[in-house]
Amino acid sequence: MKFEDDAIREEIRQASHPMDTPKLSKQHKKQVRKDWDKIKVSVMTRGTYIKCRTHKEVSSALLKTGDKKLLKTASMIITGAAGEMVEVRTPMARS
Repeated sequence: MKFEDDAIREEIRQASHPMDTPKLSKQHKKQVRKDWDKIKVSVMTRGTYIKCRTHKEVSSALLKTGDKKLLKTASMIITGAAGEMVEVRTPMARS
């Protein structure tokens, strides 16, 4: 988690739309955990993996990309960064 404060995490979780979460996060930038830069890739990769395992349509869409290069887009705010998607796609393709 990017924030250790439960109230901040809940505020972001309860956002009315996923595109609102970056703005909420920026409002609390001073409360970001100190080790966030070290752990964020791991946290995002794990979240992307769980999302793919929970929502078959997401994993299916990801697997259909095959070996194509994944590019980060504005919608990646919601779906995860391209690097994390590749890290999840590779082991999923093997299973």
